[in-house]
Amino acid sequence: MTATENLKVIGEDKRVHKFVLPARIVMTSGKVTGAEKLLVGKKLQIGLREPDVTVLDNRGEDKHAFIVLDFGKELHGGIRLLTACSERSGDVHVRLTFGESVSEALSEIGEKGACNDHSPRDFDAVLPLYSDLTFGQTGFRFVKIELTDGDGLLDLKAAVADFVYTDAEYRGSFRCSDPLINKIYDTAVYTCHLNMQNGAIWDGVKRDRLVWIGDSHPEMLTVKTVFGNDGCIEENLEFAIGEGAGGGWINTIPAYSLWWLLIADDWCRYKADYTFPTEHRDFCTGLINRVCDLINDDGTDALPSYFLDWPTSGTPEAKAGVHGLLILALKASADMMEHIGENALAERCRDRVKCLYCSHADGGDFSQSHAILYLAGAEGREAIDRIAEKGAGGMSTYMGYYILTALADAGLTDRAVEIMKEYYGAMLSVGATTFWEDFHMEWLDNAGRIDEPVPEGKRDIHGDYGRFCYTGFRHSFCHGWASAVAVFISENILGIKTGYGCDTVSINPHLGELEFAEGCVPTRHGLIRVSARKNADGDTVVDVSVPDGVTVV
Repeated sequence: MTATENLKVIGEDKRVHKFVLPARIVMTSGKVTGAEKLLVGKKLQIGLREPDVTVLDNRGEDKHAFIVLDFGKELHGGIRLLTACSERSGDVHVRLTFGESVSEALSEIGEKGACNDHSPRDFDAVLPLYSDLTFGQTGFRFVKIELTDGDGLLDLKAAVADFVYTDAEYRGSFRCSDPLINKIYDTAVYTCHLNMQNGAIWDGVKRDRLVWIGDSHPEMLTVKTVFGNDGCIEENLEFAIGEGAGGGWINTIPAYSLWWLLIADDWCRYKADYTFPTEHRDFCTGLINRVCDLINDDGTDALPSYFLDWPTSGTPEAKAGVHGLLILALKASADMMEHIGENALAERCRDRVKCLYCSHADGGDFSQSHAILYLAGAEGREAIDRIAEKGAGGMSTYMGYYILTALADAGLTDRAVEIMKEYYGAMLSVGATTFWEDFHMEWLDNAGRIDEPVPEGKRDIHGDYGRFCYTGFRHSFCHGWASAVAVFISENILGIKTGYGCDTVSINPHLGELEFAEGCVPTRHGLIRVSARKNADGDTVVDVSVPDGVTVV
């Protein structure tokens, strides 16, 4: 006999649960005693006698007692509360508010965009005496526990995070002589990892717990650079097919259908395996033909809408960026169709690409549009000069990898690294432990940190900013699309760029002002390892180790 006998089991959760102590007490309010006891590890079993408790006491007070906990970095999951017996009998009522920033944890629903969209993060809960209960399923770093009984008393033995994540091995790595670059790499990788949930990749663990397939392209790049051949990529691709069935656009966004084609071909090339498009031949050919049908002989197109990223949303430059994306997607489609024997369709893709090159698109004032056009071969050096001039002020978290890569491909790696450090370092400078849905450098002006209450006279970098669907506290501070800066670091500082199936690799480290850089990337053959150091003469000395089956070119 088994535990699941006679049950209709349709799946299982293979994720790991780890219980995490708070790193510090951010603040208390009202009558709270023994707050620091929550920072001490205890056996997570409630007993009849629990002398070592934290007490929240509303008796005789004119305001609710509460405590705000900081778990040290962004997590996914909930909070486990062990409630002891107190002088008062009966259930205890609390309000639990999770936040990606302290100010979000202190907010009210409706205040500056604070909401429970996608995953409740602000709600009331009942704590029976002698209980051990877990609440919440969201992305958070901070939790406010507020005793809401007017004359109540709460004895807490423990309040630990229930950290829920996929136990994926970090096979790729990077280290260099600059601690900030190391921190950017680590934060980017962790941002992606936190969103590898339920076998797929979400875009955000607090909000956007969905498969947005366009966002999955930078996430896919991070996965193959760090985690290797993980099934989450094909899970995302397959799930998205259902969203684009019946002639619809994936995620209702034409550009995201283009990203789907790019992901499918990139992933197949990485694995040297085109089984996926072969099994989904009808969907692939139908989508590609539909895209080709919308491209005119003069290079204009009839796509119903254009979305590149949030900062360009609704601008002519978004259309210009999608023009470049059309070129990239149809080039990838031609490669993919040729591999599965759809040679006539591959030729049609190449013909439409020639038409697209006949139409000029200008990225205007947006670095992301210029970057996509440049990578597609539709703009030249002038585009790169405009990106370099805009610097960190032209960055976006979704398009960061493409902007930096365009600069490096044009020979401006040092400028790209400078911009990377300024932009991603700015988020880290205000307490970020994961990278955000969006960020603009001007938000730093007179801004408080996210890991402390906003001081009087300072701007709230979480609650006071944001546009479109991410206004204020609805803004996601852990967004998978922001992770591919780690790939830029691996490809351009460490200098590892793999060919088809990772059978070949070019290795050209660019140390710039660094003294050393070292790391590895996973392939189907094994790990490619690189160590680059400057010798006494300032020359770069490179040591390379490649597995059998890989040729250095």
